[in-house]
Amino acid sequence: MVESVFDDTPRTDARPARYDEGRFAFLNRSASVYFGHVRQLVEEWFSNVPLEHQPGLRGDLRADGDQFSAAFWELYLHEAYLRSGFNIEIHPEIPGTSTRPDFCLGKDGGSFYLEAVSVGRDRKEIAEDKRLSQVHRVLADMKIKDYSLALSTYGIGPDSLATRRLRACLRVWLDKLDPDEVVAVAESSPDSGFACLPEFVWDDAGWSLVFHAVPLGDWARGVERSALGVMGAGEATIVDNVTGIRRVLESKRGKYGRLDAPLVIAIQSNTEIPTRDFELESALYGASSHRPADRAGFSGRLIEEGFWVAENGWRNAQIPQVLTAYDLYPWTVAKVLPRIWSTLEQGISLLNQPDWLATMMIDARSSPGHASSVAEHLGLANDWPAAGDPDFDLS
Repeated sequence: MVESVFDDTPRTDARPARYDEGRFAFLNRSASVYFGHVRQLVEEWFSNVPLEHQPGLRGDLRADGDQFSAAFWELYLHEAYLRSGFNIEIHPEIPGTSTRPDFCLGKDGGSFYLEAVSVGRDRKEIAEDKRLSQVHRVLADMKIKDYSLALSTYGIGPDSLATRRLRACLRVWLDKLDPDEVVAVAESSPDSGFACLPEFVWDDAGWSLVFHAVPLGDWARGVERSALGVMGAGEATIVDNVTGIRRVLESKRGKYGRLDAPLVIAIQSNTEIPTRDFELESALYGASSHRPADRAGFSGRLIEEGFWVAENGWRNAQIPQVLTAYDLYPWTVAKVLPRIWSTLEQGISLLNQPDWLATMMIDARSSPGHASSVAEHLGLANDWPAAGDPDFDLS
């Protein structure tokens, strides 16, 4: 018998997730009732996976980072299609290749393959985030009086930050400040934000950090508290979710050779800057002065090709649909509206998808059509896992 996903152990730590804590690690230790409901749901869905496939899936769910997210996406799709009455074959064999799609789904005499992918980041970004998370953790554990530190990040160095020297310099800087004077200046310029607060700049070995000292009220002074209280906006960044979407689409386009049924790619996009429908439209249909439905003659040149549309016409008909979900986490399953996108190439038969998927309408703009309640489909209340915010211990 395969073990459960989470450890069967008493839980006493109901604090929020730490800066560098992975999602499985957080869920596995959290004593919050709110996240206890989440663990229970994951265990229930996991029990519906055939026994022979549980060990590998359990190992992936117990990992952290992108591996956990990808495994949960597969678990979500398995449960959602199972509840829609589909016959599900996990990792079906494909003649002529050793690679296998995630699922083969069948219902009412029709079938299709489903491949789950997640929009991730490149290794450089992941490594940078890990180095920055280590800094956040050290500063969160650092105890100071009378102030909370606001941190803005403008550059992440190629190596780990020398945090011992940074902490020493921060203490020297804070010791020279008078909280009453800082409060007086802040109150005289209520609309200035951080600009009127004392600033400490740290530029060293590729790292560029800016700290502002936020004074605490009289009632909170004299007691040591975590130094890091506010995350600043940092430098402006270029939002580009389209590149990641295109990358995962192309990675699956010819992976399995010629299949005996259509392939649907299911994209989970939990990007730091939320993914929007117009980004999926750009990745799938390209960019042009014409709307996708009006490009049959391609009278206008494409500004950028899409997965389904190239300069010489429509393509990738063997993948007639793409399923998407944005910001899907184990605790948001009742709120996220999954979408189904379809090629607009004439003569291509589209698949009958369940009604909890919102069909994307590609007209004046891309927008989701009506869909049944995902929460109801999954047997959950609309405000699941609980009404209100998580019951964290903030003491």
